[in-house]
Amino acid sequence: MQERLYIRLPASDAAAEHAGQDSTKASAQNSAQGKVVWFIWNASQHEVIASGELNHPDELNQLQQQARRCETTLVLPGQDVLLKQLELPAGSRRHLERVIPYALEEELATDIDDLHFSWPANVSKSTAVIPVAVVARERMRSWSAWCQEAGIEADHWLPEPLLLPYSENHWSALSIADALVVRTGPWQGFTLEQTQVDDVLPMVVAQLLGDAPELTAITHFGDVNWPQPPAPLQAADIEVPISALAQGQQSLELRRGEFAVKRKTQHQLHWKPLAVAASVAFVLAVGGNLVRAYQLSGQAEQLQTQAEQLFLEAFPNKTRIVNLRAQLQQELRALGADGAEQQSALALLDSLQPAFAGQQGMSLELMRYQDGELRLQALAQSFAQFEQFQRAAEQAGLSVQQGALNNRGNQVAGSITIQHSSAGGA
Repeated sequence: MQERLYIRLPASDAAAEHAGQDSTKASAQNSAQGKVVWFIWNASQHEVIASGELNHPDELNQLQQQARRCETTLVLPGQDVLLKQLELPAGSRRHLERVIPYALEEELATDIDDLHFSWPANVSKSTAVIPVAVVARERMRSWSAWCQEAGIEADHWLPEPLLLPYSENHWSALSIADALVVRTGPWQGFTLEQTQVDDVLPMVVAQLLGDAPELTAITHFGDVNWPQPPAPLQAADIEVPISALAQGQQSLELRRGEFAVKRKTQHQLHWKPLAVAASVAFVLAVGGNLVRAYQLSGQAEQLQTQAEQLFLEAFPNKTRIVNLRAQLQQELRALGADGAEQQSALALLDSLQPAFAGQQGMSLELMRYQDGELRLQALAQSFAQFEQFQRAAEQAGLSVQQGALNNRGNQVAGSITIQHSSAGGA
């Protein structure tokens, strides 16, 4: 999808009061104050095409239409997200859900039962250090409630420091909503209120430089207030400073466990049953033509048998076929596909069969169909697999827009938006 909506939520009152300290001290009883900053990034044009501010999260419903047509990312304030790095023995990585909270317990001021922990989805056994984000559970629930009340389904929840660009031996800095956001490493960063910069920032920097004495420069996006920086400040050549949040190479998805993405909505369709069902629909259509052409010849019977086998593969809970076409329609309606939308989704999936078949190493995390667009979020073994998939889809007469690709452990994660070529771009 070409257009991406970024919504930066304000920090909680408690986080502002304890800036620079363990941000998990933020209490859910403290109402969040401050403005919501948002912008829409066009990936193909590499520019911000719309931006603005809301006075309070209660006004998020004003972004409902933009969220429906764009890939949506919640930019979560660094004051409320504590970023840690944890070294664990290789043998303990099979039970990260239990190990990580207890391994960090002594470093946290809040009971671990009140905290939410997140880390990269695919942690390699060879990874020496595991990055972990820690957030108060009540804070996560507040963000979820805001989105639910506004009718917004965000695709990603990401901590703002890790959205800034990063390069070795360089830090990145951005001022946004009266806060200073700094990225200091591949999985490290922090956010401070501007009122705390003079007193707290030198202590934070001194602690970080003990781990990274080779710092050579700090790239800042727009004006920043940084007295006595630990390295030369270099102004980035950027027209809209907040667009730096759309240019980071990797981040850390905060939703897992009880906050994991709910995939079963009206327009979020299970990919495997629909992909196989598309094959069934195609076989049924061809079979119908052959029935008329060959008057129920052996070829039509063979196609009917093949369609039934595909149906049973797509829906293994079904053991008996009475009326294949009627049962197929029933199952598709249960998946949230109906009417003209169902036909359009199936037509796209049918055209994508060669592309799926040619990339056995790819796996789909999410498939969403809306307004004539099929949006995929996938994992692949390499960047080349995404390119091969795109070429195969384009050869099938489809219009393909490839989103950002990010390393995720030993895999590559990315998004792809597909339309019929006649539909034009997003």
